[in-house]
Amino acid sequence: MPQELADTNAERFKALMPVLNSSNDFFIRTTDEQHMAKVQEVLQRVHDNGFVHRASTEGWYCPRCADFKGETEIADGNTCPIHEIPLTREQEENWFFQLSAFQERLEELLLEPNRTSFSPMRVATRPSASSSWVSRMSASAAAS
Repeated sequence: MPQELADTNAERFKALMPVLNSSNDFFIRTTDEQHMAKVQEVLQRVHDNGFVHRASTEGWYCPRCADFKGETEIADGNTCPIHEIPLTREQEENWFFQLSAFQERLEELLLEPNRTSFSPMRVATRPSASSSWVSRMSASAAAS
């Protein structure tokens, strides 16, 4: 069922291009063989260069959010503030990306006044907020 929904929506997005008077070189689907191969290649290079590590995460978890909650994200009675259900104590092993290795360069790129690339709308309109996000994520990753 999820694949059927994705297939339907992909066709809708393709049909939208001429309506928007827009074009692209090719339409990427995450299920395309070329896309999967390229993602595997990039992730292997990231791993081989030591920018990921395996570590255990433990904390309060909301199964509906599929997310661990920080101390400031826990409501009264140890519940999820969004779903209002009890959180469970979970531990799992994950791969973590070493964002801090790229923090300085990312912040430079985000704050560069005349940059012509790396500019999704949110980044383009709020570069200091994006730079702040990079700093917070780097600090968060270093703590885990």
